[in-house]
Amino acid sequence: MSDHNHKSVTILAFALLVFSVFQFTQILVDRDNIQKLQQDVKKNVEQADKVLAENQKMLDQLNAIAIGTQRLADAGNANAKDIVQQLTRLGIKINPNFKPGQEEKGAAATKESEAPAKEAPAK
Repeated sequence: MSDHNHKSVTILAFALLVFSVFQFTQILVDRDNIQKLQQDVKKNVEQADKVLAENQKMLDQLNAIAIGTQRLADAGNANAKDIVQQLTRLGIKINPNFKPGQEEKGAAATKESEAPAKEAPAK
């Protein structure tokens, strides 16, 4: 009977060892997967930051054009007056106090008919 108990303990110990090795390898695989995902997220965040910077630059350029057009219209340029009137008809308002890099809330040209969070630059 002692021999039977010894075999049972040996089998149980072997099973526990196999289970522990399996769990350890799973942990290592999961760790590698998490590290890869972290790197992917970091790359995506960096790419999103670049896109946002490019978008802000383009928004600043569009606002500068809108402000310049408004100044030309104020100085009496007929074509600029027509453009400003068309923008006004479209519900786009030009803010001459806009500074580059401002948030959309202070955009030079905003669409009055849209919600305040969705402001459109002047074209």
